[in-house]
Amino acid sequence: MGFLVGITALLSIAITTYAAPYDQQILNKQGNGDPRVTDGSHGGLYLCSGAGFVGHCEYYRTPFGSCVTITDQFPSGHGGVNGVNAAGSDKGSWCTLYAQSGCRGSELQIHYPGYDDLRKVNWRAKARSYNCAAE
Repeated sequence: MGFLVGITALLSIAITTYAAPYDQQILNKQGNGDPRVTDGSHGGLYLCSGAGFVGHCEYYRTPFGSCVTITDQFPSGHGGVNGVNAAGSDKGSWCTLYAQSGCRGSELQIHYPGYDDLRKVNWRAKARSYNCAAE
């Protein structure tokens, strides 16, 4: 019994030690459209090259307030990717898309569930960077 308690304690310490948060990066590509819930310090943004959340898609998870330039993943008209044409933020956060790198230029705010077709708001392939904040 004492052995089992000791092993459990060691495993719980090991798990919490290695559970470091991720900085701004692409965590995974999702295609199932499931809603994601933020952990309170990071915002999540799902972007796709095709309207209806199809085509080339990326899920970003970044600390609130961090500016992320997305032109490498979503270049307009290069390599079969036509910029960002669908965008959705996680529940509990909202994100701002910017028309220029470095979170500058005209803006579009994205609240959950987002826009399945950015043409509806005249933002087809305009996004170059983004940042997120808590709701």
